[in-house]
Amino acid sequence: MLLKKKDLTVLAQHYDSHADSYLVLGKRKNRTKSLKRYVVAWRSRHRDQFAVCHYFTDSHSAEQYFNDVVYDEDRPDHPLLQKDWQKKAVYDWEQKTLIPHSRKINEKQARVLLQKVSRECGMKSPRLVWDKPAEGSSYDIDDHVIHFGHRDNISLLHEMAHVLYKHDLDESETDIPTTHSPGFVWTAIELYHRYAGINLNYLIIMAAQQNILGDMSEHQIIFAERPLQQNVKNNGPKKPKPP
Repeated sequence: MLLKKKDLTVLAQHYDSHADSYLVLGKRKNRTKSLKRYVVAWRSRHRDQFAVCHYFTDSHSAEQYFNDVVYDEDRPDHPLLQKDWQKKAVYDWEQKTLIPHSRKINEKQARVLLQKVSRECGMKSPRLVWDKPAEGSSYDIDDHVIHFGHRDNISLLHEMAHVLYKHDLDESETDIPTTHSPGFVWTAIELYHRYAGINLNYLIIMAAQQNILGDMSEHQIIFAERPLQQNVKNNGPKKPKPP
């Protein structure tokens, strides 16, 4: 039977914004015949149940394993930790927040924007395929190609956020899928602020209300032109007026 949050007393916890999951060191509450009462396990922020559990008889061994996993950034390949939980919520956030800032672009303008973002972010520019509008847009990670069927700057920046996010993960030797996780959202916020001119605090507050920023105690904006407001909470901010 799978362990759930209520089954453990949490002794330590580490949040991973890329996997949108917690690595937890805990002690089982219920009495058990097994001497292995200490547990190190992963839990998606969107689920109560734990996955990939490791059991230990003593707290020292469990703590040592917990610290090793945190230090090595060793994320397991498990369906609960690989699923794109936030995809719809991210799309909803973009519809509510970004549409007023969207502008049409032609193929030449798209290529200029793509080259500009790539150059200033210090990464290899992806190849742009100008697809038909009905085909939508996507980023092919294996071939490093953006198939672009939309005709607006926001949609291109969304795909470029996937490119930059994957680039940053490769730089840190982090091998996990580039889903619409909180790590991706923070990357997208950087690009929407810098290249679409959208107010940074407005983007963060609206994303927080959509609950797509993950654990708000840990986040980082790389290219922000001013410090972030650290006290934004998922359940607190009032809806600001769009800039």
